[in-house]
Amino acid sequence: MISLIKKPQRYTPANNPIIWQVVSDNTALRRFRVDVIETTTNSTISTLEFDPFPDELYGTNFDLSRILSSFVKNEVKPYTNLIDTFSVSILSYRLKITERIISGNMIVDGDVLDNPASAFYVWNASMDSLTFKYYKTRQYVVNVNQPVKFLTNKPNFSAVNDFSVEGLSFMQENTVPLSVEFKFYDASNTLLQTYSTTIPNQSTVKQYRITVSPKYLQLIPIDFAAVSYYSVVLKDDAGNEVSEKRTYLYEKLACNLSPVSLFWINTLGVYDSCQFVNPQYAINYDRLLIKKNPLKVNSSGQYSEFDGPVFNSIQDIISVNPKATISVYSQPLTDEEDKWLSEMFLSKKVFMQLENEVVPILISNSSYNINQQKYLSGDLNTKRIDFNISADILPTYKIIPSTGSVGTIDAVHSDFYNK
Repeated sequence: MISLIKKPQRYTPANNPIIWQVVSDNTALRRFRVDVIETTTNSTISTLEFDPFPDELYGTNFDLSRILSSFVKNEVKPYTNLIDTFSVSILSYRLKITERIISGNMIVDGDVLDNPASAFYVWNASMDSLTFKYYKTRQYVVNVNQPVKFLTNKPNFSAVNDFSVEGLSFMQENTVPLSVEFKFYDASNTLLQTYSTTIPNQSTVKQYRITVSPKYLQLIPIDFAAVSYYSVVLKDDAGNEVSEKRTYLYEKLACNLSPVSLFWINTLGVYDSCQFVNPQYAINYDRLLIKKNPLKVNSSGQYSEFDGPVFNSIQDIISVNPKATISVYSQPLTDEEDKWLSEMFLSKKVFMQLENEVVPILISNSSYNINQQKYLSGDLNTKRIDFNISADILPTYKIIPSTGSVGTIDAVHSDFYNK
């Protein structure tokens, strides 16, 4: 008989150790065969064999993180809906473990440990070792026992404005019907408005993102004229809070600032975002040239460097490859925001949000200094971020507040970044 000695959390970050430990009571054991099976389609992801360890003749352990991490994906979606669903961001799997035992002069199958109803999940997170040591599924997957955390390390009480791109992601297992509730307050803490909407498709979707940007909340519609701050929380069908409560401080963006929003895959496997301002850009041009002999037979039949008044070309441009480098600056950061922003430099995928499009970028900074305000002698703690994009996808449009509906797009020409 095969016994499980250790198994991972039901939901495990795919880039952290995913340790399984098994033992058999069969003294004829030679090895274990492990089939890793994707539960939705019942297809085999990988078949592995593990020998017992010298100090544990009838048992073994193995780490599936390298295999499973290559099968999880991140969907890139612009922040244009109040609630977005993500269907391929979480992989569901199970194990079929078979004894391979010695029988005569052959190795044959023995007992099998297989529970088709027992599913485990991984998503594309990569927690630091200390956080992972104390990680529990119930901290991040909605349950009835305790309020869960949203999938972000961004400090609470973030400042937002009409140009902010902001979202909150969470995971759930359809244990209870869910809704998201917004409450809007003025500067005197008077409740102005409450808005609630149900979370759709809970039986088929496990990961969601709620867009909490003011420019999208105004489409509900919410009148932000008197709003000073607002809160966001998940609730069950009985009205109980099942998530932490996040609070956003609403501010107007100074008219002399041009905003740019970047977002990236954070260490919890979803997209975090931050608004930067006053982008400045430079374009470098890499030209592929071919050298030519200027001596040619001209229209007069003479071998010459000239054809009439025109000097023959000594080189031709085969192609021109433009590359834009953009520098942006953060708004003043708190100490906690400064630490949190460093996650962007660990991310393998960083994007710039346009109105309805998403542009991949490459951060070019090779270092990041984490400051503490008390050591800055009264100076504001701001950061400069440099990144590269292909020059042929430089944005030509900018969201400009108008008297019409929120999100109206007005054309802006080549001075986009200098306004």
